Amino acid sequence: MNAAIRAFRTQRLLVPLLLMYATTVSAQGTPRDIRIEVRDRSGRPIPDAQITYFLTGDSSRTDSAGVANARVTADSAINITVRKIGFEPRNARFAIGRAPAFNVKVMLGEAGQRLSEVEVKDLYPGELWRVGYETRRKRGGGQFRDLSSFAGAPVSINDWFNGMPGVRTGGGAGQEINIPRCRRLGVWIDGQHVTSPDSGFRQALQTLSSQDIAALELHMANTPAQFTGQGEDCSLLVWTRAR
Repeated sequence: MNAAIRAFRTQRLLVPLLLMYATTVSAQGTPRDIRIEVRDRSGRPIPDAQITYFLTGDSSRTDSAGVANARVTADSAINITVRKIGFEPRNARFAIGRAPAFNVKVMLGEAGQRLSEVEVKDLYPGELWRVGYETRRKRGGGQFRDLSSFAGAPVSINDWFNGMPGVRTGGGAGQEINIPRCRRLGVWIDGQHVTSPDSGFRQALQTLSSQDIAALELHMANTPAQFTGQGEDCSLLVWTRAR
């Protein structure tokens, strides 16, 4: 461990849904090196958790020891989201000041909200969401896509939305998806509500890659009651592939 890292001073950041400890050194005009350690509430490392750094477009995943490293260029603040299927997502915005490096510890709790379609069933054992998805598709009232909707594997988030009535696409990672009919679009990933007034649907989509998605549903009217967020007029339900 070099002298600069030993000189880090520890500061504790308490933010909604995130327990974080950050250590810093004083420097200016350099990219920020970030080391993120992700563990569960029992202290066990969580591998393959996705770390997304908003505004910069960077992302990384934790290794078998639950550690991810990244170099992020930012002036004064970093927005971070940590997501792992089966755990509650964590997100925060924190000031970085003059610090060139951060050592961050994130603790994830198991998802507390589980809807019926993500419980273990004998039918569709590899796709626990499939029963509810097919039931809603038969009822109509939304737009539905799964992997069978494509001749080849979708290569970008936009591929999942291209050609959907009422949806405009651009870019490649979901940043320019626009749904004029929806004033506020709520996003649910594997039955968990992941949007809020401070975290919109584009931020939620940036936590996913096209390869993560198994199916999605877009409800612009007659949204199923269990997927109605406060103040949201439309809902996007995303179901991910089993890992």
